[in-house]
Amino acid sequence: MAGRAGVLAFAIDAARWAGARGTIPAVAAIAARTGSSGFVRTARLLHEQLQQA
Repeated sequence: MAGRAGVLAFAIDAARWAGARGTIPAVAAIAARTGSSGFVRTARLLHEQLQQA
Protein backbone atom coordinates (compact mmCIF):
# COMPACT_ATOMS: atom_id res chain seq x y z
CA MET A 1 0.00 0.00 0.00
CA ALA A 2 1.50 3.31 -1.00
CA GLY A 3 0.74 6.99 -0.71
CA ARG A 4 -1.91 8.36 1.59
CA ALA A 5 -3.51 4.98 2.32
CA GLY A 6 -0.07 3.63 3.28
CA VAL A 7 0.42 6.46 5.76
CA LEU A 8 -2.97 5.72 7.30
CA ALA A 9 -2.14 2.00 7.47
CA PHE A 10 1.00 2.88 9.41
CA ALA A 11 -1.12 5.11 11.69
CA ILE A 12 -3.41 2.14 12.42
CA ASP A 13 -0.41 0.07 13.50
CA ALA A 14 0.98 2.93 15.59
CA ALA A 15 -2.41 3.48 17.27
CA ARG A 16 -2.59 -0.22 18.17
CA TRP A 17 0.93 -0.27 19.54
CA ALA A 18 0.39 2.89 21.58
CA GLY A 19 -3.15 2.08 22.71
CA ALA A 20 -4.26 5.43 21.28
CA ARG A 21 -7.91 6.39 21.62
CA GLY A 22 -10.00 9.38 20.65
CA THR A 23 -11.26 11.17 17.60
CA ILE A 24 -9.09 12.86 15.02
CA PRO A 25 -11.50 15.24 13.25
CA ALA A 26 -9.76 15.06 9.85
CA VAL A 27 -9.76 11.25 9.90
CA ALA A 28 -13.40 11.18 11.01
CA ALA A 29 -14.34 13.46 8.10
CA ILE A 30 -12.58 11.24 5.57
CA ALA A 31 -14.08 8.09 7.13
CA ALA A 32 -17.56 9.59 6.76
CA ARG A 33 -17.18 10.03 3.00
CA THR A 34 -19.06 7.79 0.63
CA GLY A 35 -16.90 5.74 -1.65
CA SER A 36 -14.59 2.80 -1.50
CA SER A 37 -11.14 4.08 -2.41
CA GLY A 38 -8.26 2.60 -0.47
CA PHE A 39 -7.75 5.96 1.22
CA VAL A 40 -11.35 6.14 2.49
CA ARG A 41 -11.43 2.47 3.52
CA THR A 42 -8.18 2.83 5.46
CA ALA A 43 -9.40 6.05 7.10
CA ARG A 44 -12.48 4.13 8.27
CA LEU A 45 -10.27 1.43 9.77
CA LEU A 46 -8.16 4.01 11.58
CA HIS A 47 -11.26 5.81 12.84
CA GLU A 48 -12.71 2.51 14.11
CA GLN A 49 -9.40 1.60 15.78
CA LEU A 50 -9.32 4.93 17.61
CA GLN A 51 -12.94 4.56 18.79
CA GLN A 52 -12.44 1.15 20.43
CA ALA A 53 -12.77 1.19 24.19
